[in-house]
Amino acid sequence: MPQKPASRRQIVLTIIGLIALSVVPLCVAWWYYLTLDSRNLETKNLGQFTENNIHINELSLNTLSNITPDNLNENKWWLVYLQEKNCDSHCDDLLLRLRNVHIALGKESYRLKRLIITESEPSKVQADILAADKGLEWELGNYNYIFDKLSPNIKELQNNPVILVDPLGNIVFYYPEAENERLILRDLQHIMKLSRIG
Repeated sequence: MPQKPASRRQIVLTIIGLIALSVVPLCVAWWYYLTLDSRNLETKNLGQFTENNIHINELSLNTLSNITPDNLNENKWWLVYLQEKNCDSHCDDLLLRLRNVHIALGKESYRLKRLIITESEPSKVQADILAADKGLEWELGNYNYIFDKLSPNIKELQNNPVILVDPLGNIVFYYPEAENERLILRDLQHIMKLSRIG
């Protein structure tokens, strides 16, 4: 039995259906993109992202003896602690907690370096700690200059922050000084697991 040709109405409905199948997902994707800022999206990171991409060279840290373009090419992550005044007992305590974070990374600890930037020379006790701790470096730097450079790019920047710098020199996360070191450790463990750089 010969097949009956499709009616004009069936052809039009088929064409409309095909167009709808391609246009509707496009409209939904466009709506999703336009309303992205109004949605509260959850991320796994516990540190605060910087607003804009900040490269370490913008902070003039590369003028210091320990953070140079050559060091950045070592393919290491940097955990940088900025100390405003003299490194007192509170500062020493934070340095010890950051050392514990470094040790807790276990086999991934070789991928991380720690740096304190302060306006004072290390005390005798701190110099002894530095000599024994090969993962920590100490630099004299202009705290106010660095803080002023970071402020526009980090919401609610507090004094004496800890920042995480990736091996390419980009500042990735910011942690307030009082932040629990376990949060820093969890972020670092997650990064080390996923990152193929550093």
